[in-house]
Amino acid sequence: MRYKDDVYDRLWSAYGDSNIWKPLGTNVSDGQFINKNKYQLPFTVMRTAYTDNNESDMILTWHQHQLNSTSEYFLVIHLSELERLQKSQFREFDIYVNENLWYGPLVPSYLETISIFSTNGTKVDSEGKFQVSFNPTKNSTLAPLINAMEIYILKELSLQETNQTQGTYMYVDLRNLFLVLNFLIS
Repeated sequence: MRYKDDVYDRLWSAYGDSNIWKPLGTNVSDGQFINKNKYQLPFTVMRTAYTDNNESDMILTWHQHQLNSTSEYFLVIHLSELERLQKSQFREFDIYVNENLWYGPLVPSYLETISIFSTNGTKVDSEGKFQVSFNPTKNSTLAPLINAMEIYILKELSLQETNQTQGTYMYVDLRNLFLVLNFLIS
């Protein structure tokens, strides 16, 4: 998916084999989402999500041959509960990056977009992989879910057009920058 659906012209595509995950979706209209945040995510991205078929951990992994081992990676994870949960149902989970607690516990709200981002970069682990895990807490009766995820890489420009002391510099390589998770349900 691309612009006109995304005001920032981000590329959204599916991650991996979705056969191991259970799709979630909603039939609400764009205007029914309670909270649209500053990321201005396309409605088609946020009206879909995936959860684990076995109601256990969800793990997303990229290996070093896909990544630069010296680069720092920054995450933005977008979540929204798409099901009206029954009183006996509860979805709560922690998010780990390379087996370190990154955020949590998190309880997504019904039709409310939550975007969580990192201010500190993360590198690949000693085995050359970058792993994001969504682990249910002991109180949770439902598996974690995810609507979309963006991964940014911070790169130094080889030819500096300005003095380093005059500001920060960031290079965005759109072909390699966005490893974006998004599942569209028809």
